[in-house]
Amino acid sequence: NISDAQNPSLVSTINTINAWATVIHDDIIYIGDDNDIQIYNISNLSSPTVIGTIETSNAIKDLAIANDLLYIALGSDGINIYDIISPQNPQYLDNFNTNTMANRLATFDNKLAVSDWEDVDVLEWNGTSLLQVGYKNTGNRSMAIATKDEIIYSAEWASVQVFEYGE
Repeated sequence: NISDAQNPSLVSTINTINAWATVIHDDIIYIGDDNDIQIYNISNLSSPTVIGTIETSNAIKDLAIANDLLYIALGSDGINIYDIISPQNPQYLDNFNTNTMANRLATFDNKLAVSDWEDVDVLEWNGTSLLQVGYKNTGNRSMAIATKDEIIYSAEWASVQVFEYGE
C-alpha cells in the first residue's frame, strides 16, 4: 500500500519459484513463474486466491494482454497465445515460433510487438492463427520493446531504435 508514500506497507505476498513477469487484467494477475503461469484473483489484496495454472514448454520471459488474449514469450519456443475470457479455464489458441529468442512483448492496435534477440517481429491474431504481419532485423540485440500508437521502440543495449509500423 503506497497511499502514504513516506510509510508504504506490505499488503500481501504471493510466493513463487522464479517469477520473471507479471501482467494484470481486471482483478486477475498472471505471473510467469519459471515454466508456469500462476493465475491469482487479487480482488482481495490481503488474501490473493489461486484460480489456475498454465504449464508451458519453456521459461517465461514476458507476458502481455490485449482483448482477452494472453501472450507468453517463451524464449526459443516463441510466443504462445491463450484466450483468457474465463481466467479459471484459459484456452490455448496457437504458437508462433520466432526466429531466435522471444524476449519481451508490447501490444498495440490489436497487434503484438516482440523483441526477438536480433529482430523485431509484429504478430497478429486473425481468429485462427497467430501470424507475422511485420518484421525488422535490427542488426543489434533487441532486449526490450515498448509501443505507443503505431510506433515501436526497441531497446538494444547502446541505443533505442524507433520504428513506425505501417505500409
